[in-house]
Amino acid sequence: LCYLKNYALKFHPDVDFKIKEFGIGHKFDYDTNATIELQVMSYILMKKPDLVCFSCYIWNDKLIKNICNALRKVSDIKILVGGVEVDSSFKDCSDYLIVGEGEEKFKEVIDSLIGGKGDKWNDSEKLVHNLDSIPNPYEHWDDKKNYPVMRIETSRGCVYDCKYCYYAERKYREYSLEYIKSNLDYLFNNFSFKA
Repeated sequence: LCYLKNYALKFHPDVDFKIKEFGIGHKFDYDTNATIELQVMSYILMKKPDLVCFSCYIWNDKLIKNICNALRKVSDIKILVGGVEVDSSFKDCSDYLIVGEGEEKFKEVIDSLIGGKGDKWNDSEKLVHNLDSIPNPYEHWDDKKNYPVMRIETSRGCVYDCKYCYYAERKYREYSLEYIKSNLDYLFNNFSFKA
């Protein structure tokens, strides 16, 4: 999510992007997940964003659909869904779908909304060919204290060709060593970590 945010900030520095993470319960635990749905809905409706975006994976796809369908009924907030598990089944509950890598496409959605178009939109996958063009994902991170671990990407795609795997469909690309080193330097110079 930080890669998406910081890439979009490169082109739209005046837009206020917020990342909010919610933990989900067990996949089949209705009581826990119903509570999470209400927490997410309450948070979104209180903040009233112009656009709300969801990152969708196999463990949260049904939860995301429920939240999107509920948002549709009670608000006119634009909805974007992206991630590995996004398919055409999300078209009825969202305004924008992004399949695969999202940096360039997310920026295009923001371009469209700022330009006053804001039409429903989805696109075929676009790969970021120069991964070093993506700004440091943690540069605009709000809280930089007491993390047990921070993750950075060193590559995208996969060197193998497994037919069942999402990642094998993407061309394998690596970040440069200079990019990785500069991101690591930034983390160690600006974040505190706990053991």
